[in-house]
Amino acid sequence: MNPKFSVDPAVSQAWVAVAHGARMSSRILQSVGDPVPRSKFAELNAIYPQEKASDWHRSYLGAALEHLVVWADIVAPWCFIRIR
Repeated sequence: MNPKFSVDPAVSQAWVAVAHGARMSSRILQSVGDPVPRSKFAELNAIYPQEKASDWHRSYLGAALEHLVVWADIVAPWCFIRIR
């Protein structure tokens, strides 16, 4: 089985841009703290503090970015491993 195939350079560059954006967005999401007072998320969190809306949204975004970063590691890896 030969895993190699050609990809148009324009497509490859677009994939790399999306891959870098996914990695950067994942890092940014990790550094985002709690919502600021009087924001919509803070208001929703106050209504139902047992399960904060901001935490739910953060987990959905985190899961989506995790899947996108896995894709990024396949199409535009940070390092390349030689397959024999």
